[in-house]
Amino acid sequence: MSKEPVAWMSTKGEGGLTDDRYYANHKDYVPLYLAPPKREPLSDDEIFNIGYNAGFTLDHVKDDVGSVYGFLNEYGYIDNNPYFKFVRAIEKAHGVEVENE
Repeated sequence: MSKEPVAWMSTKGEGGLTDDRYYANHKDYVPLYLAPPKREPLSDDEIFNIGYNAGFTLDHVKDDVGSVYGFLNEYGYIDNNPYFKFVRAIEKAHGVEVENE
């Protein structure tokens, strides 16, 4: 299936439907697809941003081995696993194909 829209529909209630690509970026038209676009899993950065905006504690630790960025557990150590498992479970419940659960 094509990821490209097959037509555009007017949002003004005038019943307008067109396959003219001129309307692809027009504010009063929305794209129509043969099937909904495939939803991709969130990236690690997107998960961290959502967690931070939701008030989870994040930390960045740099040591001899390297640099680690992530969520702090109740003991004050970085432990991303429970958060990522939770996010992936939500994505799966919403039909997002998640690899490497």
